[in-house]
Amino acid sequence: MAHELNTPLGAIVSSNGTISDFFQNQFQTIINYLFTFSNEDKERFYFLIREYQNIQNVFYTGKKEREFKKELEIEYAEIFHKHLIDEKEEYLNLIVDSSAFLLGDHLKFILESDRKKEILTMGSKVASVFRSCSIISTASEKSSHVVKSLKNYLISDDLTHSDQSKIDITSEIETILTLYYYNINHRVKVQKHFLSHRKCKGNRDNLNLVWVNLLNNALYAISFEGIIELTIEDDGPWIKVSFIDYGSGIPKNIQDRIFEPFFTTKSKGEGVGLGLDICRKVINKMNGKIEFESEVGKTKFTVYLLAEE
Repeated sequence: MAHELNTPLGAIVSSNGTISDFFQNQFQTIINYLFTFSNEDKERFYFLIREYQNIQNVFYTGKKEREFKKELEIEYAEIFHKHLIDEKEEYLNLIVDSSAFLLGDHLKFILESDRKKEILTMGSKVASVFRSCSIISTASEKSSHVVKSLKNYLISDDLTHSDQSKIDITSEIETILTLYYYNINHRVKVQKHFLSHRKCKGNRDNLNLVWVNLLNNALYAISFEGIIELTIEDDGPWIKVSFIDYGSGIPKNIQDRIFEPFFTTKSKGEGVGLGLDICRKVINKMNGKIEFESEVGKTKFTVYLLAEE
């Protein structure tokens, strides 16, 4: 949770620093430059920064940056050949940093000026402020979402500890996925197929232990990189919840033992072998059942819970 909150808060602090630096050290310089511009060059600058309302938080690095610049070079080949043949790389950087590529064919209007470098350089500084504002907005929303999810997960009353509390399975699993964002992140793709909106009765906190254990096992099985499928669907009187991973699979010679207390295939310090035992006990207490099937490259755990009538 500390990491989940520290990441967006760190982005907010960094972006705020960029904005502060702009107004303290760069804003006056831009104003001074504008006084030296011709009316046409002023119009070029205003024409550029008007596009920043469409700016997006897309940052290109490494291979992606090189590929994007190559696309720009091809797209604006005629302009580069006519105006920038000797400074192509420098202007490619400025066009990306200033988001001048948003202008499309109208970029030519900027590049025809003798002061195009100053226009694009100043545009880059203004663009960074717009990006920083957008980052702050996105990071604030992320922080709020994490705090809300944590609140939903932690706040409970007597009913949530009761074995007869009404449980919205979809909402609970969504909350857990939010709290596990750091472990899931960009390396794991979670494919969700939530087709049932029925609820069951039971102990919410205990049932969440089941979802946490099954998610942990799926992440471990794919080494925290790959695809996990989550399905919630109706099956007669049952709500059927499935966790599918595309890891190495459970060897047939140990499949009969995976629900045994203290049996684990994880390395020392990574598990004590109680997760699936706890899952089975919780589900049995709710008059449900848990099943699994596994082969090389795929494992599926399915939980059956009686829907509330």
